[in-house]
Amino acid sequence: MVLTRGAATAARSIIRWLPNEILSTVAQELPTADLRVLCLTSRLLRNIATPFLYRCVHLPTLSQLKCFLRTMKQRSGASLHSHVHQFYAPDKEGSGTYTPRLLKALTKMLCQLSNLHILYILFAYPAAFTELLEHGSFPRLTVFLYTVQPETATAVVSFLNRHTTITDLTLLFTERVDLPGPITMPQLVHMNIPNHCFSSFDLDGVSLEALSIVLLPFDADMTPTLPLFHAMSRLTRFTLLSAVEHLDDATELHKIITHLSHLQKIKISRVAGNLGSITWAGAVEIAVELGKFGSLWSVELDSVLDQSCDAHKVVNLWGDACELLIAVKFEERSWRWNPDEEDWINTSLE
Repeated sequence: MVLTRGAATAARSIIRWLPNEILSTVAQELPTADLRVLCLTSRLLRNIATPFLYRCVHLPTLSQLKCFLRTMKQRSGASLHSHVHQFYAPDKEGSGTYTPRLLKALTKMLCQLSNLHILYILFAYPAAFTELLEHGSFPRLTVFLYTVQPETATAVVSFLNRHTTITDLTLLFTERVDLPGPITMPQLVHMNIPNHCFSSFDLDGVSLEALSIVLLPFDADMTPTLPLFHAMSRLTRFTLLSAVEHLDDATELHKIITHLSHLQKIKISRVAGNLGSITWAGAVEIAVELGKFGSLWSVELDSVLDQSCDAHKVVNLWGDACELLIAVKFEERSWRWNPDEEDWINTSLE
């Protein structure tokens, strides 16, 4: 996209006859780089492009964060607060690089973003954001991700109970932290939290569609947790993320089928360096468990096959056991059932 400062006043400029609604529709489809250029062309186009330029703020580095805070401190910054709907701070450089003064400024700025829909703060110690948790109010917040620390457990519970609009919740932990319940969030659709935290939530009336359980070494058995979701008929997607050594896929599938037989998609994943191994006998055991699911059409495991196993035969075995199964992924390879050829196709080779 190439625009000049004189484009807006050119004799045949498109903005002389196109309504602002159409210009806005075009602007919202532009990438960030083009929106920046558009802001330089004219006051009209700057006013149209600015809300879309600041709608989604992604600040993975310290320099980007500092630049954004400087912008928001300027006289025009106050008018930009309402435009920010999504804020992502993934902390790729480590929280230790952020000074207390900078974190205080960030907290103050975040509390002013009253139209936030998504708040993604992947900061660890010493970035606790306690003031944000205690006093922040975001009436439209639907997605929240936060790294819980021992000193913020109570504040996190207060924040969650104030924001009942949240539908998608992810809580990360660097160590064991027990949340003092009850936590009531009736609009939840997706939960992604450690196994030991579910008991802190009042799930009466909650109707999840997707569930992610994180197993940590100090709480490696999800058997007591799964009955909480037995009656949730809309729950069709399940992910198990394990940091536990020697996790057996067949054993975990057996636990899942006992309470969640209506699942359509299952993913079992392990943290890096802790991959499982599947022998032919193990593949047979997995097939037995898959055959018990009545609606399952996708399964993803990050285990690797024993050298004696043929991947195509394993996929055929699972497909024969589970009637509706059409998608399988393991060993970073994806397989799809091709009804025309009546065979499983390795789509990773396409």
